[in-house]
Amino acid sequence: MDEGLGRIYFEACPEALMAIRDGMVLRANDEMCRLLGIRSSTDIEGRRLEEIIPMDLDNRVGLYSALTKLLPGDVRTYEWDLMLPGGVFIPVIIRATGLGGGVLLLSIRDYTEGRRQSQALLEMEEQRRALLEVSAYPVFCIDREFRILWCNASLGELAGARPGALLRRTCHRMLYGQDIPCLGCPAMNAMRSRSTCSNGMCGTGIRYRASTSSFNGPDGGVAGAVVAILETPAGGPGSTVGTKPSAETPSAPADRHGGLPGGETSEGGGNSAATAMLNLTEWLASSLENLKTILGSTVSVSGPRAAAPAAVSPEHLLEAFRTISHADFGSCLAGEEGIAVRVDRTRLEPGLPGIDPGSYYSVSLGARPVLEGAEGDLFSRSPHNRISPFPMPSAQGRGRESQVRGRSGAVFVSRTDGDRRFYQIMIPVPEQGSGID
Repeated sequence: MDEGLGRIYFEACPEALMAIRDGMVLRANDEMCRLLGIRSSTDIEGRRLEEIIPMDLDNRVGLYSALTKLLPGDVRTYEWDLMLPGGVFIPVIIRATGLGGGVLLLSIRDYTEGRRQSQALLEMEEQRRALLEVSAYPVFCIDREFRILWCNASLGELAGARPGALLRRTCHRMLYGQDIPCLGCPAMNAMRSRSTCSNGMCGTGIRYRASTSSFNGPDGGVAGAVVAILETPAGGPGSTVGTKPSAETPSAPADRHGGLPGGETSEGGGNSAATAMLNLTEWLASSLENLKTILGSTVSVSGPRAAAPAAVSPEHLLEAFRTISHADFGSCLAGEEGIAVRVDRTRLEPGLPGIDPGSYYSVSLGARPVLEGAEGDLFSRSPHNRISPFPMPSAQGRGRESQVRGRSGAVFVSRTDGDRRFYQIMIPVPEQGSGID
């Protein structure tokens, strides 16, 4: 390159650049002068680098000795704290490139915003990990060999062991005592497809319903998968591994909440007491203040003019709204326009994962522009993933109102045509003869 053209590029470069040789500053461009707070390059030309970039005693990188070992063509990067006039320190990234004739080119970039973002990301990861630690669902991470890298306390309860004792054990041996992965393993499918597999069944005989997602390693390749067990054969996260599911329904594990399926009788021999019916639209319209407090935004409610009675308690609905709000992280309920709650009646055909066929009330929850402009049956028109049974796990043990003749409710995340997401709580519609007019 022509020397004059190279000088022009050096001076006009938006990156802070400095040329040094034998530890002495040869030249700095205007951006470097601005970063260092000096008037011109002549203020530092001929001075030693240590005078411009003071020694950072807290940094383990021997910057000055490392720079003397760079050969032409070598490129090295260092993190440093640069002292500015007035005793102000800022984090910087120093990139050193070896040029010919013993000249080194230093590029210095202000890393204040990058360090702040890294810290915010670290705090966010810690918050998410804390949420997973206390989750009622067993959650664990495995590598490509299906060895457990991390697990929460709920998996320890499921396996009857301390979480630390499960590390490095293969998940198929821990859950089933077998030496090979399960047939149709959802974690294997997720790693092969580099995607998320929702509501997959794993195991033979003892079957668990789980959702899995792959994650990448530092090299960009698939390093393993995260597995969340949504339902266990015995119906709860505290169940012990090895409990046999019902022979009549091997592919549909009991609900986590241990509810009695339809048609079963109480210990006294008679049918369990009928649950009081709740008119969903009327109750939602009368609970706007509670919903505003839970969701943190103004709420509008729409639904059918006719009564929408369901065998569900207000406590379970409020708990579902509260759990969804806490776990949303702004993915579905963000926006200043407010939140819409909409009640529709829909009929589900056989074959949908995680929910039985039949008539349901769909309580949709999302940003107001997403739901108020949608028409027709939201559930049948939207792609959806099941994320939880209904009532939510935090409501476990507080009643069995969620089942109508063996059909349980569920919570889904659905998407519009524009890929806008919203939640749907599916509540079974009581059948004729159940005492509802």
